[in-house]
Amino acid sequence: MHARRTAVRMGFRTLRQLGYDVADPTLDLALPPRSATAARPLTDLEVDLCRSAARLGEAGGSSLQRATVWALGETTAISSEISAVRIRDVDDPHDPRWVHLPGTRRHDARQGELTDWGATIIRRQLEQHRQAGTPSSAPLAYRGAAQGGTPKAQASMVNAIGAVLKFAGLADEADVRPASLRNWAGRRMHDGGMPIERVARRMGSRSLDAAAEDIGLNWRPT
Repeated sequence: MHARRTAVRMGFRTLRQLGYDVADPTLDLALPPRSATAARPLTDLEVDLCRSAARLGEAGGSSLQRATVWALGETTAISSEISAVRIRDVDDPHDPRWVHLPGTRRHDARQGELTDWGATIIRRQLEQHRQAGTPSSAPLAYRGAAQGGTPKAQASMVNAIGAVLKFAGLADEADVRPASLRNWAGRRMHDGGMPIERVARRMGSRSLDAAAEDIGLNWRPT
């Protein structure tokens, strides 16, 4: 049911992007939660929908900034890390593939791998910063006055991810939270054949149980 609804939403979202004046009949369609977890991993189809939704709303730099936040979330970055990532933390401004994630009090610093879509977004954001003459020490995605990594800066990143989920029609899902994006990234690595030990490292997690719970994996069946 969830997959069918998401597919229909993508269809109507695409029609609106093409200029057709159509409403979405699925917006008021409530379905039961997929899981009992607080922040289940998004599905690949939902992520595709969110990528399209990230550029909706106001045009120009604001939508690109929101997409940049989402792209960093796809690397397993936590919201506080997203606000602290600087321009110079990207490995290559012309062909970005990796970004240094600073870690938190509960998560280790690490390298986050950009998706192909995310790399395209980050490249555009870096070009915008280059044209504006922004120093490399400046935040890549965060635009506020607070220091990156602080609660106020983190809240701004949470709001940006939440806005994407809202545009995609997923904000009212009982088991979807901004952390669902990071959890999708971890689940995607595991589904691609990566052992849970490496997934935990890539997510900066210091506990295999915590990493498994985040990605919705029962790795110790009874």
